[in-house]
Amino acid sequence: MNIKRYKLEIIVASAMLFMLLGFGYKMVSHSSLKESKVELSQAQIEVSRIIALQELWGDKALSKKLNALESTVAKEKIESFGIKSQKLTATFKSLSIDELNRLSNKIATLAVVIDKFLLTKEDKTYRLELVCKW
Repeated sequence: MNIKRYKLEIIVASAMLFMLLGFGYKMVSHSSLKESKVELSQAQIEVSRIIALQELWGDKALSKKLNALESTVAKEKIESFGIKSQKLTATFKSLSIDELNRLSNKIATLAVVIDKFLLTKEDKTYRLELVCKW
């Protein structure tokens, strides 16, 4: 085969090959840049959520709101109620359905992590064991 005869065609073909390789590199780098931007924005959102939760959990009024749960039901229906080192342990007995709804609605609106929510029915009343932390 005579290479001199096809010299220009080889140059054009190699230029096209380099052009295609450059275009492929550009596309790959562009997509990886987009992926890194998406990961960065998701990380920023996650950090902002963590900061918001830390502010909620660090709120001094949260323990006061949890103490208000004690006044939600009558004293004779509270079997045990205690807050120690950002952990609430409470047991309520002989709760009517209205008292149970009021109590569970208050708990649901607070920024706490519920570890234990044990509800048992005793005849027409309910017993609630609650452990939550913040």
